[in-house]
Amino acid sequence: MDIINGDVVGSLSTVLEARLQPGEEAVGIRLRPGAFTALYGVPADELTDLRLPLADVVRPRQLLDAARDADRPDPLAAVALEVPDLKMLARESGYSERHLRRRLVAATGHSPRRLARIGRMQAVLAAGRGESWARTAVEFGYYDESHMINDIRALAGATPQTMLAERAIART
Repeated sequence: MDIINGDVVGSLSTVLEARLQPGEEAVGIRLRPGAFTALYGVPADELTDLRLPLADVVRPRQLLDAARDADRPDPLAAVALEVPDLKMLARESGYSERHLRRRLVAATGHSPRRLARIGRMQAVLAAGRGESWARTAVEFGYYDESHMINDIRALAGATPQTMLAERAIART
């Protein structure tokens, strides 16, 4: 979830492209999975795919004050980004699959499966192409290169190659 120009932007289930005009500025903060819920007590699934003024969602207060008083984000939200299998996560955490699903949806706005897909996409992008996209796909648990490309395109609206090229351009 993000706070951008005084608005809260809930977790997105589809791609959202923001186009800024030359000279236009946006100021924001990206929050870790579960952090908005921990900061403000609002379940993330109530804000999925929404952009609302922050003041309409929570009582206005300084972010540092909210952070000082907040509980820590649900640690399972971060773990779900790394564990591809709900059964394995349930076994490791000691919670039932049903309880885990409810808890993760409330904390992040996403199902455990979607969180695992997002985590895998982030790992692929962090690792880069490597020797070949086909080898990268296999190393990260995709069936093949087209499976990886289609999954990442469904999540982010672009292929991994395009996203890495745009990142390289942004760094220059």
